[in-house]
Amino acid sequence: MHQFIFTITLLLFSMPITAQHNFEFAPIGAEWHYEIKNFLGQIIGYELVRSHRDTMVEDKSCKILERVWGYRHGEFSLNPIIICQTGNLIEHWVEEEFYTLYDFDAKVGDSWIVKLLDGGYQSQFEDGTASVYVDSVSYRIIQNRAQKVMNVSLKYDQGFDGSQYAVGWSIREISSVLGSIDFIVPHLAQDYPDAWELNCYTDETWTYKNPSISTECNQIVSAKEFSEPEAVNLYPNPSSGLLYISMAKKSLAITIYDIYGKEVNVAQPLTKDGLLDVSSLKSGLYLLRATDESMNSFSKLFTVL
Repeated sequence: MHQFIFTITLLLFSMPITAQHNFEFAPIGAEWHYEIKNFLGQIIGYELVRSHRDTMVEDKSCKILERVWGYRHGEFSLNPIIICQTGNLIEHWVEEEFYTLYDFDAKVGDSWIVKLLDGGYQSQFEDGTASVYVDSVSYRIIQNRAQKVMNVSLKYDQGFDGSQYAVGWSIREISSVLGSIDFIVPHLAQDYPDAWELNCYTDETWTYKNPSISTECNQIVSAKEFSEPEAVNLYPNPSSGLLYISMAKKSLAITIYDIYGKEVNVAQPLTKDGLLDVSSLKSGLYLLRATDESMNSFSKLFTVL
């Protein structure tokens, strides 16, 4: 009798966990709050990813995930992430192609190819991919919500030297609700590996808080616009050599900061369309702050390849 009751209880407990079919990943309004740390473990910024709206890509049902990145110089909108869901397969639409992001039907030993974002920011390295291998699969209750959890390992495929770059997903844990505990999309992090970590997740029915992080979830609420849409433009962006700076008014000073907020270069273009040599900068993300003749300051993010 006791064994029968135990069996029924186990079946009832397992039902909500295994019923993963037709689940919705990244429901509209869902938010992921990440901390960004440097290699010393110091917090250098935050990132907010928000499931903004539905869209269609090549007849597939997709979602646009907005992104806001913030650090000491303010908050900035980044290029969005587009993910598409078919059953339990979550795909990443990037560079006009679909790449598998998560396969929640995967079993131990299965694998797929992911696209690696450049630092999780604005551009992608050409041919940057990695293979994801499923090492284990389990069903767990995480803060009162049943989820499928996969532990994975990654292997570089093309164009990368492991001594120079660290692939995101260093924690290697993927859940059917949270996605990767590191960052929702795998990325490259030069000189500061293991930088992203999920602090909080929330949707209409559930909230997750990382017990190992003490900071609040709402470090970033929304993007703050530092300039009018056409006040300052940079091109080409990304750049590997010369960066053209176009401003509505004549610029008096240009200051560049690295991801840590350190000033790395100062230039003074003499004309409305300034030319800046960024070939001496290391590959990565930078903030350019321009001051015009009316002493107004504008900021833009740019990437050096």
